Amino acid sequence: RRTRANTANNLQIRANGRKPELNDLELVTQQYIERGKSVGAISYIQCLQTFQRTGRLLGIFFNNYDVLLQPTLSCTSLKLGSVRMDGSIESFERAAA
Repeated sequence: RRTRANTANNLQIRANGRKPELNDLELVTQQYIERGKSVGAISYIQCLQTFQRTGRLLGIFFNNYDVLLQPTLSCTSLKLGSVRMDGSIESFERAAA
């Protein structure tokens, strides 16, 4: 939810008052923006607090360790074209997971 609200906010800032045309953005980005506009303040604050808490925990972790190694994907290499920006958010997130 935070990502969707953040996308909506960032586009508003970067557009400098210009309303993007339909062809300016991928379909998934358009959907993130529309859904992001409906994220309530309490939900956004809860997500932000979780993000900040995670940052503090990572800070504690790095007091004892210099490096955190982890995979960049949750699966082996994705097939070319499997993550598409011209469908629904659900299909995008399912393919990217």
